[in-house]
Amino acid sequence: VPDVIHGVANLKFDVPNVKFEVLNVKFEVSNVKLYVWNVINEVANVKFEVRNVKFDVSNLIRGVVVLSLEGFKTLQGIKLKVKSVQ
Repeated sequence: VPDVIHGVANLKFDVPNVKFEVLNVKFEVSNVKLYVWNVINEVANVKFEVRNVKFDVSNLIRGVVVLSLEGFKTLQGIKLKVKSVQ
């Protein structure tokens, strides 16, 4: 996976008791680190930028979710469907 990935994605989050969807998100993913243990899956230093709003998730997401980047490697973390990579 490249160090920095740019693209446009539709984000779908499914957290216990919390469900929301963000469409057409322009994002930058940098310094993604995946630590796989028996129980804890951690995605660190992931930043999503929507216009002037930045979602900075650092060591906050723990659990079983999936980060999939079309044309890239599949990581366990956040589910990303990349429509086009710039």
